[in-house]
Amino acid sequence: GACVGNRAGAFNIGQEGQVLIGAMLAVFVGLRMPGPPILVITISAVAGAVAGGLWAGVSSFLHRIRGVNVVVSTLLMSFIAVQLVSYVVSVPWLLQEPKTDASSTAANQSAIIPDDYRLPSFGQYPNLSINIGLIIAIVLTVVVALLLARSRWGFTIGMVGRNPLTAQHAGVRVALVSAAALMVSGACAGLAGAVVVEGAVYRLQPAVSNNFGWDGLLVALIARNRPMLAIPVAIVFGALRTGSAFLAATGVPVYLVNVVQSLLVFACVIAPALTFAQARLSKNAQETS
Repeated sequence: GACVGNRAGAFNIGQEGQVLIGAMLAVFVGLRMPGPPILVITISAVAGAVAGGLWAGVSSFLHRIRGVNVVVSTLLMSFIAVQLVSYVVSVPWLLQEPKTDASSTAANQSAIIPDDYRLPSFGQYPNLSINIGLIIAIVLTVVVALLLARSRWGFTIGMVGRNPLTAQHAGVRVALVSAAALMVSGACAGLAGAVVVEGAVYRLQPAVSNNFGWDGLLVALIARNRPMLAIPVAIVFGALRTGSAFLAATGVPVYLVNVVQSLLVFACVIAPALTFAQARLSKNAQETS
């Protein structure tokens, strides 16, 4: 999702909130909709993607009518999403988990999704276990990579991202393409939220996003907005995240994982930045001469 938005110049840094909104709608559908499990799971995932896309679309709408900066609005929308989810799981008639008895206190979380309405997994813990959410993520990444590289839509997005003025003169509706890219970016994040609650957490909580949105931004940054390269980078980040639990058990500070991630980002970003700065200085020197 971050790769699509960045390619179009619509820098979406609100994935964390879009993950939350997608998770909220997916849980709502999963708990309230009757029907066969495969149908409910599919509609829940689609609802999460649509919710994430519409949530990102609000920022595009604000930019269109009021000129609000997309980077700022997507970031601030994440804070609104956190408060909205906190409210939804604290109201009994919305998604708050029912009390077990009259004397107990209801927790600020939703009821758990029944076993039949969860994403299936291959294998079983403690042996190798692969949730179908991983397959969904890889397939979606491959599809997005092909569209960006081989389709007219991908070419248009790249043109808008590189030079909106040239794209406009070529007849491209820049505002529409940017808005669509931003909504596709949000839809990917919303689908990620649906996968998290349907395949791992099984209930809605205010912290269910667990910084997945921010990690996605860093993965896209290291991959330089190339979806296929984002797959191995994401696996490395996932391994670091999983290994942090082991580090905590051995007494090693967990924040070392964040330090390693930051160093990875710094190492991958500083080289292109220095190359660009050197090329800029050389160009200025030639012009001066």
